[in-house]
Amino acid sequence: MLKGLAFVASRAFEQTLIEPRRARAFDRLSESYLHTTGDGLKFHLVPGEHIDRFIAVEGIYERRFLNYIKTLLPKGAVILDIGANIGNHAIFLSRHCSQVHCFEPNPRVAARLRKNVSANEASHIKVHQFGLGDRDETHTFHENIAGNLGASHFANGEALPEGHRAVDLEIRQAEKAINALNLKRIDFIKIDVEGMEEQVLKSIAPIIERYRPVVAFEHHETRVSAGTFAKIRACFPADYRIVEAQFAPDGSARTKALWNLKHDAGPVLSEVIEPERRSYEALIAAPV
Repeated sequence: MLKGLAFVASRAFEQTLIEPRRARAFDRLSESYLHTTGDGLKFHLVPGEHIDRFIAVEGIYERRFLNYIKTLLPKGAVILDIGANIGNHAIFLSRHCSQVHCFEPNPRVAARLRKNVSANEASHIKVHQFGLGDRDETHTFHENIAGNLGASHFANGEALPEGHRAVDLEIRQAEKAINALNLKRIDFIKIDVEGMEEQVLKSIAPIIERYRPVVAFEHHETRVSAGTFAKIRACFPADYRIVEAQFAPDGSARTKALWNLKHDAGPVLSEVIEPERRSYEALIAAPV
C-alpha cells in the first residue's frame, strides 16, 4: 500500500505540474534536438513523433513496463531487442546489461537509433540493420510517416494505408542470424515486429530452448487468424508460462489511482491461456 500511495502521489504531481509544461514545450518545436532525460539518458528527438513525445514528456516510453523488466535482468545481462525502433527500450535497459543487440531493418529508423546509441556513448549496444524472421527475404514494410513510427507494419497484401510509404526491408532468418553472434548467454529478448511475432518466435524456438531467456512480445488477437496464439505458445518450452503485465486499466485518473493503491503500484501478472479478442501490449514468457 505504501508503494502504491507514493506512486499515486508522484504521478499526480508530475501529471498536474510537470508534464503539461513539457508537452507544451515539445509541441512548439519544429526541429529535432538532443534531449537529456531525468535519468541522464540522451535521445535525438523529432517533433511530431509519438514515441519521441513520450520521451520528452515522461522521460521514457513504457517506463513502468521497463522498470519491471529491469527487475528480471541478472547481473551482466545480454539482451536482444528485435524491432528496436529509435532505441527507447535498449538504451533504458543498457545500463543493466553487458551486451545489447538491436535489430532494426528500416534505414531511416536505424540511423536515428545509431545516433541515440552514440549520444549515450553506449559501445556495448550493437545495431544490426536488418530484421529477423523465419527466412532470408526482402519484405515490404508500410512505414508510418504521419508522426507515429510505432504504427508502421509489414505489408500483408493490403493496400498502402494513408499516411504511410512502402519500403523494402531486409529480413534474415532469425536463428541463423543470432547464432552468428556467438553469444554465451541471452537473458532477455524483446520482440516488437508489427505482426511478424509468430514467424520470429518459430524461428528462435531453438534459441529459447538453449538459452532460456525471458521473452517480451506483443500479440494482437484481432489481427491474426484463429489459432495463432496456440502456435506462438508452442514456440516456448513446456515449463514456460505466458503472462500479461497489467499496470492500470483505461479510465479516469481516479480509477487508475484506486487501482494502483489496491495493487501497490503493480504490476499484476495474469496468465494468458486462451486470449481474449483484443490487443496484448505487454506479454512476458518465462520459465516457471
